Amino acid sequence: VDKVNQVCNSIPVILTGKLDGTSCYQVRIDAIKTMDLVMEHLITLGHRDIALIGGLDTVASSYEKRKRYKQILAKYQIPCRPEYYENFGGYDYETGYSQTEKLLALDHLPTAVIGINDSAAAGVMNCIQEHGLQIPEDISVVGYDNTLICNVVTPKLTSIDYNYDHFAEKLIATVDGVYDSAPLPPLQLIEPSLILRGSTGPVKKQS
Repeated sequence: VDKVNQVCNSIPVILTGKLDGTSCYQVRIDAIKTMDLVMEHLITLGHRDIALIGGLDTVASSYEKRKRYKQILAKYQIPCRPEYYENFGGYDYETGYSQTEKLLALDHLPTAVIGINDSAAAGVMNCIQEHGLQIPEDISVVGYDNTLICNVVTPKLTSIDYNYDHFAEKLIATVDGVYDSAPLPPLQLIEPSLILRGSTGPVKKQS
């Protein structure tokens, strides 16, 4: 942080991630808002047993998402089960698949699973289906990034869109503003959106 601030004293620095304690300009995705959108969607559909798979707490955005996930569970007085959210790993298909196998070995299965990104979510979906369960009838699945993966899996994947076009526009405008010595806010958050597809649905009623 000290070294970054030394650079900032002579050269304006614009970050696309989170770095507290610096005088850099920050333009980044609102990670907290992304989890708000996902959790509110699933809870509105009746889900209470919601798992979160993948990501590392050493990555700021993943840490913020996991923290917000637990805060929302507390807000709705939903039990917070460590076995549902301590599924750390990478950001790949293999993580999604292997961590879902652990979830499906539990006595109390989740009714919805959030993959840290679309690649992990694809692994989640394949594992669920190979165990003879249906999506979203038995378990709903949500991903992040709104990539091409969303349209090649079956059913198509509900996913967070990071609004990268607006992100790029905001970065360019910030660069221009710095160049023109215009007053700029130190932090600008990009608003995400949730793209609904066939992988999420109402929680299955108990017979």
